[in-house]
Amino acid sequence: MITIKPRGAFVVALPLVLVFSSHSAYAQSNDSTFVPLPRGFVGVGLAKASSDAESRMRLVGEDSSLVWLLEAGVAVTPRFGVSVEFAKPTAVAASTRGRSFQAFGRQEERALIGLARVRAWGFDHWAVDLVGGAGVLFQHHELRSAPCFSGCAETRRETLAHRAAAFSLGAEIPVRVTGHFSLSAVARYCALRRGEHVTELPNLIPWQYEWKSSARIGVGIVGRAVW
Repeated sequence: MITIKPRGAFVVALPLVLVFSSHSAYAQSNDSTFVPLPRGFVGVGLAKASSDAESRMRLVGEDSSLVWLLEAGVAVTPRFGVSVEFAKPTAVAASTRGRSFQAFGRQEERALIGLARVRAWGFDHWAVDLVGGAGVLFQHHELRSAPCFSGCAETRRETLAHRAAAFSLGAEIPVRVTGHFSLSAVARYCALRRGEHVTELPNLIPWQYEWKSSARIGVGIVGRAVW
C-alpha cells in the first residue's frame, strides 16, 4: 500500500488542478453558455466531517463531527477567484475520576483558510469549482480539576492556546436558486498540522494538552448570497 502524506497530496494535486483548469478554460473559451464565477459572494453552511477527536485531545471519544462554515470571496477573472473560509468544528470534551479527584478537559478549535478558486465547468444554473489553499488552525484547551470524587468545588482551572498550519483541497457544485442566491455542495480534504504534543517519559503532559496532527474529510452544503 502506498501512503501519501497530506503535504505530499498537495504537491501532487496542485499541478493536476492547474493543468485541468487550463484545459477546461481553453475548451470553454468559445462556449457562449459558460457561466463565470460570481463577482462576489458571502455564505454560511454546515458540514459533516470525519472524526479526529483523539488527535485534538487525548481520552476523547466520538464527537458529533459537525463543522460550521463562514465564507466570502471575489472573482479575479471569470474563471479564477479567491476566498476566505472560517471553519468551526464542534468542541470535544472528556473527564476522568479517581477515588479522590476528578478532572475535566475541553478543546475548541477554529480554522481560517485562504482559498484559490478555479471554475472548471460553468453551465446555465450550476457549475463545478476546484479550490485549494492554506491558513491557520487556532486551538484552545481547558483543564479543570477538583480534589474529590464529586460534589466539591474545582480548585484548578487552566487554559492553553496553540496555533498550527492548516491546508485544504476540495471541490464545490454551486446551484443558482435565484438571481442573487445559490446553494453549494462542498467537499473538503483538510490536513491539520498540529504537530506531536504527547507525553514521553519522564516528561508528563496533562491529557487535556495532548494533541497530534490529523486529516479531516468533510461534505456539506453552503447557502450563498451572490452578485
